[in-house]
Amino acid sequence: MKKIKDRFLRFLGYERIENIKVPKDYKIPGKEKLACKTRFFNATGEFLDKVVINQYGQLLDGYTTLILAKAAGEEYVEVTVVKMIRTEYKEMILGYQKRKKKGEKNERK
Repeated sequence: MKKIKDRFLRFLGYERIENIKVPKDYKIPGKEKLACKTRFFNATGEFLDKVVINQYGQLLDGYTTLILAKAAGEEYVEVTVVKMIRTEYKEMILGYQKRKKKGEKNERK
């Protein structure tokens, strides 16, 4: 029954939180960021940002939202799925790690 529910909710754009793979190098966001997004959630009942994963279930963006959803006791979270091949994902992570070592900010384009 759990698998049927997962498939149905995945079809609607949701993923079971425990199925989302968080990269090991992701760090828990700062207290200010978490507090701000928690206030928004408490006021609206909605998350400020989307959770973005690739088709393999690997988290690409929205770590703070994922943390807040877990804390709120949610079992599923709305996701945007980005199709990419594994080499693209690895290149993206390696590029992020290189910029991080150089002290550059992770700018979105």
